[in-house]
Amino acid sequence: MITLVPTQESRQSIRNLAAFFLDLNTPTQEMTKEIGDLVRSAFASNFANESDGDGEPWYWLADWTRRERIYEGYDPDHPILVRTGGYKGSFTDPGAAYQETFVMEGGFRIEFGSEDERVTLLEGGDSYVLPPRPVTIIGAGAEEALGFLLDSLFEVLADRVP
Repeated sequence: MITLVPTQESRQSIRNLAAFFLDLNTPTQEMTKEIGDLVRSAFASNFANESDGDGEPWYWLADWTRRERIYEGYDPDHPILVRTGGYKGSFTDPGAAYQETFVMEGGFRIEFGSEDERVTLLEGGDSYVLPPRPVTIIGAGAEEALGFLLDSLFEVLADRVP
């Protein structure tokens, strides 16, 4: 029969490992800021390219919208979804954009977006007149960058384990 007797050192190693897994479950403010910066940058790119993150262009503006934009003193065609900048800022400005972290058993979830009342209509369109112009679809490049960022953040946490 083999008997394993824990030492003070082995107990500490197990406590350190447990602390590491708890740290993975609760991201730091720095981590959520870095992740948020990357996601907001992807949203800003969608506005700049007037397309979703996969490169699918947003539909052109309807004639009545173009006339309204001219009347209000804006370019009739571009930038789509941007007049005063409030809607765009509600996705891209760190002080205005929606970002919330939820810690749960086994991990965490961070939600990003906007609390602007127009989001549902503009993201999904309607079945009558307005086509969808999704801001929140991020592309493969942004997803890959997010994966690399998460890997590097987890490596930092792993390096802290004594």
